[in-house]
Amino acid sequence: MTEALDAEGKTLCSFFVAEHEEHDDEEEGEHNEKEEEEEEEENHYALTDAGELYVFKEGEDGLEKFQGPLALTDARTCAMNESGITSAGDYGVYVYLNSSETLYLIDSHGADFHEHTRWKIDELLPSGVKATQMIGFGEGEHDHEDH
Repeated sequence: MTEALDAEGKTLCSFFVAEHEEHDDEEEGEHNEKEEEEEEEENHYALTDAGELYVFKEGEDGLEKFQGPLALTDARTCAMNESGITSAGDYGVYVYLNSSETLYLIDSHGADFHEHTRWKIDELLPSGVKATQMIGFGEGEHDHEDH
C-alpha cells in the first residue's frame, strides 16, 4: 500500500484491508458471475499523514487507486498510533483521527465512498476522558434505509 501511495506523492499513516463475508443469498447462488467478481474484491483503505483517505483495489499489477483522496471534515493530519480504521460491515469503514477528535463513518452502499456520518469524540465519551486511539471488535450493524 505504501508503494501505491508513493505513486500519489502521499505518505501512509494507517491502513485497513476489508474482507467481505459471504451472505445467505451468495451461498444460494443468486448472483451472476459479474456480481460475484465485484463482491470478491477487497477494498484496501489507506489514510495519509495529511488525513486523507484513499481506497485501492487489487489489479493485475498490484493495488490500483479506486477512489481518493477523500477529505475528511476537520482532518488536517494523521499520526501513527493516534488513528484507526475498522470495518463498518460490507459498505465501508469507521475512521478515527485523534487530530480532529472525530470518528467518521465512510461508506459507499453502491455509490462512491463518502463521509456518511461523523461524531466528535466528546459526544461519545464521558466528560474529561481523552481518547488517542479507538479500535473496533466484531460485527457491526448499520441501517441504510433512511437515506
